[in-house]
Amino acid sequence: MSDDLPSTIIYPEAFKRGPSAGFDGPLTWDHWIPAINGQLEYGPRGISPMDVDAAVEIKNFFLISESKDPGKEIPVGQERTLRALMNTGLFSVIRQWGKDIPQAWSLERWDKGRSQLFGPVAGKTVQAQIYEYIEHWAHTRDRLSSDRWRGRLIEAAIANASADFLRKALKFIRNTLEYRGEPCD
Repeated sequence: MSDDLPSTIIYPEAFKRGPSAGFDGPLTWDHWIPAINGQLEYGPRGISPMDVDAAVEIKNFFLISESKDPGKEIPVGQERTLRALMNTGLFSVIRQWGKDIPQAWSLERWDKGRSQLFGPVAGKTVQAQIYEYIEHWAHTRDRLSSDRWRGRLIEAAIANASADFLRKALKFIRNTLEYRGEPCD
């Protein structure tokens, strides 16, 4: 791997220790920052792009993970993004401390209209706990019907959405059904 990494990689040594599966080189995001932050009337936003360390999808549900070295905090902006994804009802978020051998972890998911936070279980290694949860998550997603996940998506959207968002979502659904020639009552 080249030592010539983009300036947007905050921890280059950690990045070099654990390239992602199928890694084909770093993405240079330097040009994103001025476009995102712009010169707004109240000043720049002060945000920059982020990544997730792992992501999988089964039946339009996503399991994502963010890992940090022990003692490191997940930055506030990244935590806000993970929480926003989780609040859609489609994402479960694993936070893991310890890159090679997990030392601590937490899981957050949206269920029945509220966030649920899970953490370590006594008597099991952290790695075993994470493995068991991922296996359970994959198995339950395999069993979901399309109608059930659509219902959960709508439930999560209603719980978290403004009236304006709901109007736009209903308009989108109505337009999609009309385009397909399906009834939209």
